[in-house]
Amino acid sequence: EDFTLGHYVTVIVQKKGQIPVNPDSVGRSFAGHKYLFQLLQQKGCRYEIISHEPVLSIEDVKEQIGYFPRAMVKTVIFKSRVDNKLIVVALLSEKRVHRKMIAQLLGIPANKLSFAPEKDLTSLGFQLGGVPPFGYPKTLAPYCFLDKEIISFDDDWLYMGIGENNKTLKIARQDFLKLTKQYKPIEIP
Repeated sequence: EDFTLGHYVTVIVQKKGQIPVNPDSVGRSFAGHKYLFQLLQQKGCRYEIISHEPVLSIEDVKEQIGYFPRAMVKTVIFKSRVDNKLIVVALLSEKRVHRKMIAQLLGIPANKLSFAPEKDLTSLGFQLGGVPPFGYPKTLAPYCFLDKEIISFDDDWLYMGIGENNKTLKIARQDFLKLTKQYKPIEIP
């Protein structure tokens, strides 16, 4: 009688092969942005954290902290429907990466590749608008690519996400290259 509109039940499930909601299940403690700060300190990186209003895109970041041409790095995360793994692509903010190009590099059909869903990124502890280009468990993101132009870029500092959408990482380019040395360099037009 008290439930004239019916009963409501919320069920949370995880499909087999999906990124685990609790990243501890992949073999190491992983708390998103907190892990990134530890990584930066452990590797002795030169960096600065710039605080600002929450952002959702690289365009928002440019408005908040100013625009540093050719020094701003954005991260695009794809997900393979072949093996449910993440594909990380770090590129200059002015560029666009196409799904077909990445699918071809991986040797899979383009229709088996899509942008990673928000839930996959947030389950790793990263907020949209602050997705970092490094710091992913190898078991979840075995495919990582880096825009070749970043490698040959001659500026001393790069700007990028740090896992929180109200902070931007300013990092020495040489330290960034050390953190991403295992990434496969690719030509992004």
